[in-house]
Amino acid sequence: MDRLLHGHKLAASATQSRSSIVTIIETELDALAQKRVGYRQGGGAASTSVILGQGSVGLPAPTVSGAPTLVTDTDGSWINYATGTALDAIAGHNFGSHTDLRLDTQTDLFFLMKTGPAATDVTDVRILVGARSVVLSASVGDADPGSIDSLLFRYSTSAGDTTFKTKSRASDGVGGNETVKDTGVPIALDTIYVFRIDGRDAANVKYYINGVLVSTHTSSDFLPTATIGMSGQWKIHNLSAGTARNMKWKKYYQISN
Repeated sequence: MDRLLHGHKLAASATQSRSSIVTIIETELDALAQKRVGYRQGGGAASTSVILGQGSVGLPAPTVSGAPTLVTDTDGSWINYATGTALDAIAGHNFGSHTDLRLDTQTDLFFLMKTGPAATDVTDVRILVGARSVVLSASVGDADPGSIDSLLFRYSTSAGDTTFKTKSRASDGVGGNETVKDTGVPIALDTIYVFRIDGRDAANVKYYINGVLVSTHTSSDFLPTATIGMSGQWKIHNLSAGTARNMKWKKYYQISN
């Protein structure tokens, strides 16, 4: 991948490995977070977050689906989440309760993640990253029910996605309306992504992938209201029985303004 991220290319060179670039990006995100009020950093499940030296700052204990394991590849250490092999098996993370995140000056979310190395990790799969007003589960489809509020990145083969989409839903809209927009960014195997949802301007929510603005949802796009509680979360959902789907995750940041 050759996209710029905070001034660094996520591609190895003769003088710099991709793992060292990931470390630089992580350091920059840490520094950004600590400059803001209400810094919240999520590690993984207790055992893996301790190994990675991440832990958590200001976040309640997460709800974890699937079996997280520590893995090391050419880009460093990650927490790998594997779904089961059954249809509708899921793996992922729900950070905290649904009362500590609202669409206002505190909503600036970062997810540092990496796709799996096998072709099956990006086929017959649904990936959701962002914030919702209920826990992600196997029953969650391409569109959220009318009672759910959400700000998400989506990649779903069942919806025919070939690129990442952005979506927002407001439960107080007519019938619980949802807006979906195309980022134009395709998914790729074994690739690092920094997903960011910047909702500090509640009428103009900005979605970034690897530091590039890919989508903006405005007040006409059925955004959650400031009274709706949500939590940061992500999941990978197996849409075909027989083979587990994998996604790697390193850090989550919920940063107040």
